[in-house]
Amino acid sequence: MNAPETHIAAPLFGIIPRTHIRLGIWNPRKRITEAELQELAESIRLHGLMQPILVRPIAGEDDMYELVFGERRFRAAEIAALDGIPCQVRVMTDKEVRIAQNIENLQRQDVHPIEEAEGYELLMREDGYTADQLAEETGKSRSYIYGRLKLCALAPSAREAFYDGKLSASAALLVARIPVESLQEHATQEILNDGDPMSYRAAVEHIQERYMLNLDRARFSIKDAKLVKEAGSCEECPKRTGNQPMIYGDVSADICTDPNCFASKSRAHDDKVLEKAQKKGIPVYEGEEAKEFLDDTELVSTDDRLYQFERKVDLTAYNKFIEDVLPPEQLPTPVAYVRIDGKVKPMFEPTAMQVALEKAGVCESEEAIAARQDAQRASVDPAKAAEQEEKKRQQEETLQRKAAAADAETNVRVTAYRKIREAFKSGLPVAAWRVLAKEMLIDHSAPNTLLPDVYQWERNSDEDTIAFIEQASAEELQLLVMDMMFGNTLSVNQWEVHEDGGFDDESEEYQAFIALAASADVDIDALRTEMYPPEKNDEPTEAPKKAKAGRKKKTDTTETPDPAVAWPFPTGVRP
Repeated sequence: MNAPETHIAAPLFGIIPRTHIRLGIWNPRKRITEAELQELAESIRLHGLMQPILVRPIAGEDDMYELVFGERRFRAAEIAALDGIPCQVRVMTDKEVRIAQNIENLQRQDVHPIEEAEGYELLMREDGYTADQLAEETGKSRSYIYGRLKLCALAPSAREAFYDGKLSASAALLVARIPVESLQEHATQEILNDGDPMSYRAAVEHIQERYMLNLDRARFSIKDAKLVKEAGSCEECPKRTGNQPMIYGDVSADICTDPNCFASKSRAHDDKVLEKAQKKGIPVYEGEEAKEFLDDTELVSTDDRLYQFERKVDLTAYNKFIEDVLPPEQLPTPVAYVRIDGKVKPMFEPTAMQVALEKAGVCESEEAIAARQDAQRASVDPAKAAEQEEKKRQQEETLQRKAAAADAETNVRVTAYRKIREAFKSGLPVAAWRVLAKEMLIDHSAPNTLLPDVYQWERNSDEDTIAFIEQASAEELQLLVMDMMFGNTLSVNQWEVHEDGGFDDESEEYQAFIALAASADVDIDALRTEMYPPEKNDEPTEAPKKAKAGRKKKTDTTETPDPAVAWPFPTGVRP
């Protein structure tokens, strides 16, 4: 079949030969599956291309056009061997094309977050957009734009897992915040967990515990080869990235790749510090005593912030930690130590810490301030002094106006919320339940144990949950909120079960679950006996004592037990 002649209907629409159209270079949509194309191509064979694509003339080339919108339709039309393509023709500059594709087009619901991120990055790089301008253009928040842009730092394996739907958007952002690509890849494998992915909360805890191992911030000396004899010095250790440049050439030289060794050295260092402190008569507080001490003490530690101290040189650094501005050798002598959550913390007198900050130039001494003010007064003429005084007065007035505006806005929001509560006294509407469910989704997820029989999707993903929220009734949303709240109590992992078959069940979370069951007239003990009846021939054994510690929250990963399966421990040994 011969290609049809070009005939553009003045001034914007027409049928253009397929061979006269070239793909654009800035289309944010990078991944189009073959199945999608084949399905669309079959539709085009049967019905033709119902919606025109957008093209622009290519300068200097007669009858040649560049694709702006509609790459998926164009590629499907190629598969369908469509010779002429219905087109809308618009003269556009490169910048106008990028803006159209990467702002208007990126607001489609089906655009992938990575493609959205790359689109924003392109506009910032090529057209000078700032994140604030992008937020204004798209109607998104600044935090949303910054979160999307961070996804551009994803390692290839994490990016692929994200594209394939194995990694959720929230988990992908956690991985993207790890500054080292090789560590991102390890973290991605661990989060995916061989097809049984961690929940968002578990992924946060895992990354914080496993991937913040900068040797520059180690509590111990990385040169000490005797601290843990079998480990030796960190400087010579093959697990330090700087000692394997062929493997970690793109990584900072002082990253520890063995978190367990790092933890053992931290513990050994802390033990030595406390041993020396006790020999010197410096008090050491541990466990509950340490918590009580920290609640009452006026002493400070290196993880206190600078805003507690006076006369700071750099007012923008008021929120920094002491450890960010004072190296260990410039700290005053500790007057106490606490060990809490496995970490030893030296404690200092506030006045001694103020002096140390002054010596380091972080804070000014009273004498230095007085001398500087005297010098300023001597060098400033009266007219300039009056000008400075007026400027100071105006600044104070501005601060007062801002404080008044903040108080007013607080009053508005409180009043609005009270009206909301009044409006909802007889029950929340479905729109409100959708808001609550989406907020709950930030830190929770639908329990895996209820998939897919209760919720009609196979895997636990935020995207599927949000899709459900958007169409669910108020009653369904109430149940979803309850499911997310109690999901962590539904599954018990094998390592939580004691050797004798008992397990910890005194946690607040589990006790709340029992109370919920009671409110629904569900007797858990009777249900357990019904599902796992005792065997008649077994001698009853004494039930294990319950542990005092509450069960930690965990990812909901186990399957719902089959009532037909016999209880695997002797009769009477039950949680």
